Amino acid sequence: MGMGISTYYYKPLPSENNDDMIVAKIETIIELLPESGYRSVTRILKRTQTINRKRVERIMGENRLSCRKHKAFRIGTTDSRHRYLKYPNIAKDVVTTGINQVIVGDVTAYNVKGKDHYCAILTDRHNHEAISVAVSNKNDTDLIIVALESAH
Repeated sequence: MGMGISTYYYKPLPSENNDDMIVAKIETIIELLPESGYRSVTRILKRTQTINRKRVERIMGENRLSCRKHKAFRIGTTDSRHRYLKYPNIAKDVVTTGINQVIVGDVTAYNVKGKDHYCAILTDRHNHEAISVAVSNKNDTDLIIVALESAH
């Protein structure tokens, strides 16, 4: 017949778009695992068929099957609604030409083995060098006073 042997064994890939079947499978996966994203859905689908993660992502996006992304709740450490006097930033527009002209401070909270600790740092604004550091397990005025006294 004048044809190659590979032509006899050739099986064409199905040209029909079976996205509806994949959508149904993705919906059943999401019913079982509601917060699944395209990565985990792709892993589950690859157990039974050959499918690309890009295709799963596209199908989930087109059919609104992607889970909503929740932002993690973060506790703010600054409480500006206190009864104490709030001082304005008087050195906001000051241009420094050398060290020891403007000193700025900050208190940082960190967690060590489930317990909160606070670190007060006084820094020279010109060269960003730490002048004084104080650490405490309470965020109170004593922490700031210790930092100020150790700066002398």
